[in-house]
Amino acid sequence: MPNTNPSRRPIILAVLLTLGGLAVIAGLAFLMTLNLQVDDLATAEWLRFLGRFHPVMLHLPIGMLALVVLMECGRWFRRSDASTLWPMFFTAASAVVAAGLGYLLWQGHPDDYSGDLLQSHLRWGMIFAGLAVAALVVKSWVDALGKGGWLYFAMLLASGGVMTVASHDGGSITHGKTFLTDEAPQPLKGWLAEEIEATPARPTAPEPVAESLPVNDAALSYAKHIQPIFDAKCVTCHGPDKSKGKLRMDSYELTLEGGKEGEGFAPGDLDSNILFRMELPLDDEEHMPPEGKKQVTPEELAAIRRWIEQGAEDN
Repeated sequence: MPNTNPSRRPIILAVLLTLGGLAVIAGLAFLMTLNLQVDDLATAEWLRFLGRFHPVMLHLPIGMLALVVLMECGRWFRRSDASTLWPMFFTAASAVVAAGLGYLLWQGHPDDYSGDLLQSHLRWGMIFAGLAVAALVVKSWVDALGKGGWLYFAMLLASGGVMTVASHDGGSITHGKTFLTDEAPQPLKGWLAEEIEATPARPTAPEPVAESLPVNDAALSYAKHIQPIFDAKCVTCHGPDKSKGKLRMDSYELTLEGGKEGEGFAPGDLDSNILFRMELPLDDEEHMPPEGKKQVTPEELAAIRRWIEQGAEDN
């Protein structure tokens, strides 16, 4: 028997991608409402392990989408029959995988990742994956029918916009909300800071913090000398948006309360959990802050020790 009519193959492919795409989009929408609440230890370990691949995978759909947009723009300047269907397929597939791994990372560490910023990142990441799948479906019909290219390109731009928002939220969770503005040149820094100031955020400590620390045994103020150190070096991983180990250090009460490893500080106790981890060698897995993050200076560490010796009071 003869093979399927070649002219019908694009339509058959478009129908199959439409059915599969609708199923994937429905699955993403369902995932956004689902909280696994895994109690089984073995299952939780698998969630944490697979979720760790999210930072590895998330860059692939970003690069693939940029490639597709560049290819489509190139078609304007040079007439070409080359289709971006398969590059768009890999863009959508990698976006769905990245979103799914991000969901597993959250479910595997529900106490470490929480807050409005996390929810915003999750929501926009899922929407980006859904838009990428929808753009793939539209592209399949554009190739099959030979029209509607403007709609496909519009969806690519919409996907890029949503991806930018999701990426910004993800970067803020990892590096802090002021990561871009801290090193931005003037006057760009002032313009970018307007958005940051529009939302509640703790001020970052001036650099270097050690210059404002009193010398010798002079009394230390928690608000003036200690909390600014925590804001600059610790709150990125232990704040309202990301609280690794259930530890938050964005207020006096929460810092003393500690997390999964026990209380944070105890007045006069130089073996307290947080100080102990700060004093570990940099290459130790338990060292805080972790290698690659902005480290507490010897002067700041000495000030924290003195503050504890003085009673670790909220003054």
